[in-house]
Amino acid sequence: MKQISSLDNPLFKELRSCLEPKGIKKTGRFLVSGKKVVEETLAHQKLSPEYLILAEGMEAPETEL
Repeated sequence: MKQISSLDNPLFKELRSCLEPKGIKKTGRFLVSGKKVVEETLAHQKLSPEYLILAEGMEAPETEL
């Protein structure tokens, strides 16, 4: 698992841009937040996540990636 420890990390900046419509349109990505919503999204068979972003100390959802 890769750890991002800086707000200046290019990947973090790109993924953070996916919170805004402009970033979503530019990258074709979107972010999902909240345990229940993440688990429901991961359970959707047509969606395959590129990244799973967790705060330090959090565990990944039990749904398979």
